[in-house]
Amino acid sequence: MPELAEADQAMPVYLETFLHPVLGGFITLCIMFAMQSTANSLLHTIGSAALEFVTVTGQFD
Repeated sequence: MPELAEADQAMPVYLETFLHPVLGGFITLCIMFAMQSTANSLLHTIGSAALEFVTVTGQFD
């Protein structure tokens, strides 16, 4: 295993060194889908909370 300049490089180096490129790409794709799902959930929660605040308080400004 090569020496890493930063710990953030561990996953890409592992995928490139030990896995077939197709499998590494699939794992990377799954990680990206998980990040997108998390961001979507956060945006949905913020939007729901903002709508609830506006509805309950009657403040539209």
